[in-house]
Amino acid sequence: MVPLTLSRIMFVLLIANEAFVASRTSASEMSEINLPPIAALSFLLLLVPFVFVLPLPDWLAWLAFSIQLFGFILEVASEIQLMRADSFAASSKAGKNIQTQGMYRLLENPIYIGMLLQGIGWMLWMPIALIAIVLLYTVMRQMVARERTHLSTMGVTHRGLDSVLWPQ
Repeated sequence: MVPLTLSRIMFVLLIANEAFVASRTSASEMSEINLPPIAALSFLLLLVPFVFVLPLPDWLAWLAFSIQLFGFILEVASEIQLMRADSFAASSKAGKNIQTQGMYRLLENPIYIGMLLQGIGWMLWMPIALIAIVLLYTVMRQMVARERTHLSTMGVTHRGLDSVLWPQ
């Protein structure tokens, strides 16, 4: 039960971090974020492991928690890097200072990778949450396309190991 409790805490931390990001985002920037109506369904599906979970072998339960923890650390460290560079933004057009060091040295979008990893770890407890992860990934692909367009107007092409996840 310990890994499940820790996994649930990690999910709450994910939601708290997203709430923090939303709270520091201006209204004009929030209006640029286009979430599809089905996003509400994906959020509801992500809540399923709070109610129903599969009995996982200990090794898989600890792996699920570890994947979530790694994803959370990657996401938060990347957000901190962008905040320090005065380039953190929730919309694709607001970033100013292109990052190619630190978390961005090897990854094009470490925040998105961190969020996906957290979702994958969480989904191991109840595979129906995979539907939410697929929907989240679809939204992220659209966001990456907009970010790439914004970067190209600045004359920047940044690709990382995760670029295979974000096809043109």
